[in-house]
Amino acid sequence: MGYRVVILEDDCNFSIKMKEGLEDWGHIVIGVYESAKLFFDDLSKLNPSLILLKIDLKGTLNGIKTAQLLHKMNIPVIFTTSNKENTFFEIARKTKGIAYLIRPFNMLTLRSIIEFSPLLTLQEKERIHSNCLFLKRRGEFKKILIPNISWIKSDKNYCSIYVNNQVFVEKISLKKLLSNLNSPLLLKIHKSHAVNINFITNYSRNKNTVSVEGNIIPVGRSYKKELIEFLNKDSSL
Repeated sequence: MGYRVVILEDDCNFSIKMKEGLEDWGHIVIGVYESAKLFFDDLSKLNPSLILLKIDLKGTLNGIKTAQLLHKMNIPVIFTTSNKENTFFEIARKTKGIAYLIRPFNMLTLRSIIEFSPLLTLQEKERIHSNCLFLKRRGEFKKILIPNISWIKSDKNYCSIYVNNQVFVEKISLKKLLSNLNSPLLLKIHKSHAVNINFITNYSRNKNTVSVEGNIIPVGRSYKKELIEFLNKDSSL
């Protein structure tokens, strides 16, 4: 579960390169725009976590004006440009963007800025605290209420998230996903499984498994004590 990113860039080849990189890192590119005006027309339905903006973008609503508007909206921005004039840098600095990258730059530099930025981390936590998130399935982004997540299964750096009989696959570790969600409803019961405590219908001591929506899920030995302590608090189980 990565950030929801919009790319504002009039160089098609560069946009493709950034889009491919961002998606490989587990982020969701929700829009690529050559025109800032078209972007603002769609902004209300995009809900972006981050904007990658070419600061010298051309047009009536150019990169500088766009940067100023995004600053007023408190939307995090990473600026890119091949222009080395100090004028653009000073304008970007006043809008308090996350970073200012002179092209060409190494894609690892962009990745490190995105993943290590404390501003983005704070904004992501605020987004999660809204009790919902957006997950991609079959080319569409769907709004998911965190309490509706029944269980999660991980396979290395991928998680399958089960919601209302649908499965959403996200490129993220189980540890990081649970940390981002920060929900008291989601309990890790195995190194590769977490369950929503409200969806547990049965616990088998003999087999050391729980039932969630008809699925039999194993309980890891080191997680058994915490699970039993929870179950003992609920006499209905």
